[in-house]
Amino acid sequence: FGFGLLIWSADKFVFGASNTARSFSISPLIVGVVIVGLGTSSPEMLVSSMAALDGNSGLSIGNAIGSN
Repeated sequence: FGFGLLIWSADKFVFGASNTARSFSISPLIVGVVIVGLGTSSPEMLVSSMAALDGNSGLSIGNAIGSN
């Protein structure tokens, strides 16, 4: 059930991003890079910021290196 929900929500997310590109007359590539890129990187940014706030900068740096 969870995997099906993940596929459905990813499809809705990409469809919404493409509709945003069309409604603002922006290149779909630009919207894909910005919106979809931000959406897929937000969990890593959250983990890094929580680790940095807890004083664990090593985890924050490791997360940045590992995601790149």
